[in-house]
Amino acid sequence: MTTKHLLSRALVAAGALGILAAGVAAAAGPPNKSGGGTPAVTLTLVNTDSDLSGVPAVARFVERVAGLSGGKLAIEVRSQTTYGPNAEQRVVREVSAGRSQLAWVGTRVWDTLGVKAFRALQAPMLVDSYALERAVLRSDLPAKMLAGLDGHGVVGLALLGDNLRFPASVKRQLRSPADFDGLRFRTIMSATQSAGLRALGAHPMSTSHDALGAGLNSGRIGGFETDFNTYESNDYAALAPFVTVNAALWPRTTVLIANPGALSKLSDEQQGWIRRAADDAAKYSLTTFGEDQRIVQLECRNGMKAVFASPVQLAAMRHAFAPVYAWLRQDPATASALAVITALKQHVKATPLAIPGGCNAAAPATAATAATFPQGVFRGRRTDADIRRIWPNADENGLRANAAIVTFTFKEGAFQIVLSDGGLPGCRRGDGSYSTSGHFVTTRILNAHGCPGVAVPGAPLTMRWWYADNQLRFRLVQSAPPLMHVIWEAIPLHRIS
Repeated sequence: MTTKHLLSRALVAAGALGILAAGVAAAAGPPNKSGGGTPAVTLTLVNTDSDLSGVPAVARFVERVAGLSGGKLAIEVRSQTTYGPNAEQRVVREVSAGRSQLAWVGTRVWDTLGVKAFRALQAPMLVDSYALERAVLRSDLPAKMLAGLDGHGVVGLALLGDNLRFPASVKRQLRSPADFDGLRFRTIMSATQSAGLRALGAHPMSTSHDALGAGLNSGRIGGFETDFNTYESNDYAALAPFVTVNAALWPRTTVLIANPGALSKLSDEQQGWIRRAADDAAKYSLTTFGEDQRIVQLECRNGMKAVFASPVQLAAMRHAFAPVYAWLRQDPATASALAVITALKQHVKATPLAIPGGCNAAAPATAATAATFPQGVFRGRRTDADIRRIWPNADENGLRANAAIVTFTFKEGAFQIVLSDGGLPGCRRGDGSYSTSGHFVTTRILNAHGCPGVAVPGAPLTMRWWYADNQLRFRLVQSAPPLMHVIWEAIPLHRIS
């Protein structure tokens, strides 16, 4: 839901609704399957927003149905009056039950309803440019993804492109996984998006639009994912000035759906109008996004601060998503889609945003300015939830018992890890050596004492470290077995001596 609308989008919606009004005036009657002398029919389209200004491709679909049918097939748009984190789920169920004939919803919600077909679009930081989004939507992936709705009570008419979503925050500059750690972060309901945010250390939460504004204002919510159109139209610069402009998380793609029973009652001619209008809307959607440069210029004057993650920080975020991608690839169709998008990514060129002078957020002060790795004894309690955040399918590997009090000791190039009050039987201690270079530390486990899943003894493991307020944190910067991510990344360690 928006509080003000972009002029270009409002004009598109107004044009569509003007033609719609003429179409709705036609009297409804039973369809004639032969197509000859077909009486006028009105279908209802549920809109998951306050109007169609935020989804110009859907407005285009409504307009094209009216135009192609000459007013013989009208679409009445019914916008929701109540909102909430499960609004899109409700809309899908309404169309599936036949209470409405048409609707649009985000691709993000489908994985909460048992549909895996669209998850590659929400894979974190995969589709991260408009050039890549257009390439994906022009490929054969949309047809395959829409076919994934078969058997779920709806028919997929079109996959529509839309704006990229970026992390925004109230106080923190979100440049690396450490910046997300512990942050209450609002996202639209999606299992894949939530998994990506948990991998960064954030606490994902779904709230209504109104609750988001209140949560940002009160401090209960520290960050959220947004596109620049939404950011501008809701004046979010006043509440959350920091936007990481070079870390697109995923696109806001949407799906036009229909009730299969309602479609079957239409004549062949009427179904043809619906299909042609949907195809046209899909093509048109490729022209409706990418206004970010214009909006950034405006929002910088309104108080937005552009945050840039360094190449090393971007790499750290992508590395943190490794368990999420492993989870997604367990589904063969999703794995195939991920491979196609990754291949397309090698052949497109992204256009970076030009940020006005004075808009760049200052680099955050580094707590450990001397880059001296701390020595001493550090401790923390690692819970089952901490483990699953890092390794979503850890339970399948019998590692629930790895929840424990963890004690690390670092002294003069040697370290020891001790697990107590939990831990795997026979796997309660590890010993090794470490060396440092600035804010990077390389460890070598010399004796894992029979722990399963630990890297080969003696193999180097390099990670970034942070130390502030007597807390020591690590992020791996290389590929490693999942258990190693759990050991080093799951929790902050508090200095006790």
